[in-house]
Amino acid sequence: MAYKLEREEQEIVISKCDDEKNYCCTSSSPQHSKQLIKIAEAMNLAVTHLNAYTIRVYLPLNCLALKVPRILSDTHKSALQKGRNEALH
Repeated sequence: MAYKLEREEQEIVISKCDDEKNYCCTSSSPQHSKQLIKIAEAMNLAVTHLNAYTIRVYLPLNCLALKVPRILSDTHKSALQKGRNEALH
């Protein structure tokens, strides 16, 4: 039987040194690996398979934004939903 990574062994690590122009994304999480591969294919980027479980992709800086999440009030959410519904009709 083939070994399978346990959930606590599955991770995504995103790193960048100040002198680098890309984020180094290393993933052993099936969910995140699938997402990284999809992004890499769409952007024609190389995917490196480090082993049976782990991939590495170098993503441009504009692929990841570190920011405070937007918190919407219920009134604002309702207004946005109403605008989306009107746009569909």
